[in-house]
Amino acid sequence: FDNLVKIWDVETGAEVCTMVGVSGWVKTAEFSPDGKWIVSGSSDTPEWIYKHVTIWDTETGAVVRTLMGHSDDIFSVAFSADGKRVVSGSKDRTVKIWDAATGALVRTIGHTGEGRCLCKTWDRGGDAGCPVGGHRGEVKAVAISPAGNLVASGGGYRDNLVKVWDANSGAEVCTLAGHTSSVTWVAFSDDA
Repeated sequence: FDNLVKIWDVETGAEVCTMVGVSGWVKTAEFSPDGKWIVSGSSDTPEWIYKHVTIWDTETGAVVRTLMGHSDDIFSVAFSADGKRVVSGSKDRTVKIWDAATGALVRTIGHTGEGRCLCKTWDRGGDAGCPVGGHRGEVKAVAISPAGNLVASGGGYRDNLVKVWDANSGAEVCTLAGHTSSVTWVAFSDDA
């Protein structure tokens, strides 16, 4: 647990680049489709009010932007197929969709922490007012469909559900039940 993001050459095993600047354990990381960026999620030190999603430049190792808005550890991150969006899932029971180029929060899907669930759209200036059924526990896995129109999230402890959301409206499309433990990975087929 060295609080670093590292890139390794898979053929030689040599370290290519080390990204420094995370103040807590890096729990998840993923390359952008073009390989120019890496997005990571962490569990930063307690003095931080919000946890960080960080986008890194893979050539220089520099921080491109820091996305703040989760209130607890970030367990999963993913890029959309076109690299324009980042989705993150957190222990705070929310899924957030971000604009990768600007770092703006596009939408929050999930639980408010006040016993109710909501869909929030910040680029419209406030709550969109569409109630959704969020996860009962932490969000351990996220994925964006190849077309970018759907987001899947996998629930952790006390939840064990897969939820599929409309990425544009935040509406819940369906809930898939049946897992007996935390869902730690979700993915869409290429034709989704």
